[in-house]
Amino acid sequence: MDLQKYFKTKKEMIDGMLEKHFQVPSESPFAEIYDAMRYTLFPGGKRIRSILTLAAADALGKDNNTVLPIACALEAIHTYSLIHDDLPALDNDDTRRGMPSNHIKFGEDIAILAGDGLLTLAFEFLSNIETQNGDSAILLEAIYELARAAGPRGMVGGQACEVRKRKEKECELPVLQFLHIHKTGMLIRAALTIPAKLLKASNKEYEAFKSYGENLGLAFQIVDDIQDAQKGKKENFSFPSVMSLDECKARAIELKDKALSQLSIFDKKAEPLRHIATFVVERMHAKNPN
Repeated sequence: MDLQKYFKTKKEMIDGMLEKHFQVPSESPFAEIYDAMRYTLFPGGKRIRSILTLAAADALGKDNNTVLPIACALEAIHTYSLIHDDLPALDNDDTRRGMPSNHIKFGEDIAILAGDGLLTLAFEFLSNIETQNGDSAILLEAIYELARAAGPRGMVGGQACEVRKRKEKECELPVLQFLHIHKTGMLIRAALTIPAKLLKASNKEYEAFKSYGENLGLAFQIVDDIQDAQKGKKENFSFPSVMSLDECKARAIELKDKALSQLSIFDKKAEPLRHIATFVVERMHAKNPN
């Protein structure tokens, strides 16, 4: 399959729905906060997390429109995390995707509020009764799963663990894996398990998505760390800081293979998920990671 065409098509669907929620008149008292949220949300990256959600629907043979609100919720949460990660109190990064970071563009106060706004907007996407017409009990389960993936037992908890370990100035492999399973992996896993819940996947399908997401999430972070190392960035809390690059690459491939093995219960409709897993890991072989 043509994965780049698939990415383009799905990204256009996601961006189209996101755009509808950011049409705020310039004279509105909320214009500045919406501008700040939009600034980091658009243009986004490849939208891997939200595209995984649509790919999960494809694997189940379901209409993508039924899970678009989930995809948008995931993008909102991911973007909020990027805005807050860049703040001086955390990573203190002045640029993001080649542009000034949100707090450089709008100031720390508005950047913090922009992140807060995106986080809460995510739950507006997911709980909107106009777009979610399914079983309310299942919807509640999905909201709980997203909250857990994003909160103190998920992404935020992983970030807090990293902050603490940075103060200790050391991080062993088991701890590094733990914090990234939560900081990066939980949201990627949720990108698959939440649509599985809402689309009433079988227990077997749900568990397959869950394991696929867990393995892919950790592989994703390892490859990101490999790319940073290839660019000459020296990070104390990265996989290349505790393993050789060859060991990192081998581990990423092992995780990819585990992820792919979980898809054996699905037919060819899961091909996008198979290709995405391969794409995520093959990024580490890029000749020019910049």
